Amino acid sequence: MANQIITQILSYLLDFSDFAQKITGNVNISGLRYDWLIIFFFVFVILLVAMSLGRSRMLLALLSLYIAVFLEPHFVYFDKLREAVKNMPDYWLRIGLFFLIYGFVSVILNRSVLKHRLTLAESSIAVVVLIAAVEMGFLATILLSYFPPELLERVPPKLIPYFATKTAQFWWAVVPIFMLVFSKKKPEIKREV
Repeated sequence: MANQIITQILSYLLDFSDFAQKITGNVNISGLRYDWLIIFFFVFVILLVAMSLGRSRMLLALLSLYIAVFLEPHFVYFDKLREAVKNMPDYWLRIGLFFLIYGFVSVILNRSVLKHRLTLAESSIAVVVLIAAVEMGFLATILLSYFPPELLERVPPKLIPYFATKTAQFWWAVVPIFMLVFSKKKPEIKREV
């Protein structure tokens, strides 16, 4: 059942041009291709995530992502979970476990002392949006790493080198750290007159 759902979603994404043409009818907009519509959709999602999480929760969400990526493969009870849920493929269990850990850690961090210590309050909105974009890219590489090869074949080949390889996952994990290091505002020097 879960495989059918993922396969159907991926087939809809791959056939987006036909879908968009059916919705718009025979409106001929020269130069507008479906890949630009997908790009605009993801830009909208990134902006939505950046604005909804806000400056104070963005770093907590990023930290929760790193913690979930670390803890999920080290979950010692995965075999018992697999026995308890027999009808579901392993990659769905891993994705579900990842999101469960991510949500649990996010709730804990949002109620901790770190909420006030880790903040982007002094950062510009552009930095917050860039960190949200990098965070979404990192999340995409994580989710694609769980997919079996038969589902990865349905992902557009142009995206594979940027999101579905170990090298891509490494760089999507490292870039937020570099962004945080270089995005910190320099303290203003007060001159006494």
